[in-house]
Amino acid sequence: MKVYIKEDSRLFDASVAQIQLRLAQNIGWLDNIFGLTERLTERKEGKTFTSANIYTNRGRYIQVMPCAELGNFCFFYLRDPQRIWEKSASVLKSPFSVVFWYDVDKVSSSPAKRNREAVKEQIMAVLGQFHLMGVTYTLENIYEQPQNVFKDFDYDYKVNQFLMHPYGGLRIDGEMRVNVACLKSLFGDFNNDFNLDFNVDRLARYLRGDYTNDYNLDFDIDLI
Repeated sequence: MKVYIKEDSRLFDASVAQIQLRLAQNIGWLDNIFGLTERLTERKEGKTFTSANIYTNRGRYIQVMPCAELGNFCFFYLRDPQRIWEKSASVLKSPFSVVFWYDVDKVSSSPAKRNREAVKEQIMAVLGQFHLMGVTYTLENIYEQPQNVFKDFDYDYKVNQFLMHPYGGLRIDGEMRVNVACLKSLFGDFNNDFNLDFNVDRLARYLRGDYTNDYNLDFDIDLI
């Protein structure tokens, strides 16, 4: 399993990083857990094609779409508009989505039964069970119909059949609120240089409830 976290995480990136690591701790069948993606549009064979992408510190993009190379994955993206909370200028709000795509054969103990509800139950149990520092969110809608899971991207399920057995997916929409002051205490002062390796360490320990140096991560963190 690999968790992709932006090296200079701020605001929504820093907030989503906490959710990513919680997912890594609790859903072992995920192969790749991507943070906030960018919607990029290019031309392919004379037509526009919009996809989800993660920019890496190696000067390239990783295109996030259903394929064997990425295995089971999830990714996040924000929706416009982002708003400033009327009660505090230090709190930002934004609609967001998280998409999961998986191979039922690798997820379920009884893949022949195609129990997508059991997969959804596991995802919802994890997303709803923990307290995060500097961020709150609500989950509002779940989409499972093929035309809705990747609705914001030009992934043609009719051609590639990437949501047909043994594959499945779902999209969850909600709203996220980030508190700038609380995030500073976890990731460091946004106005000063900080040692990110230390802060990712600190974040992992915070999530595990372990404040000693003797702990182990069961997944790889890739700083991008």
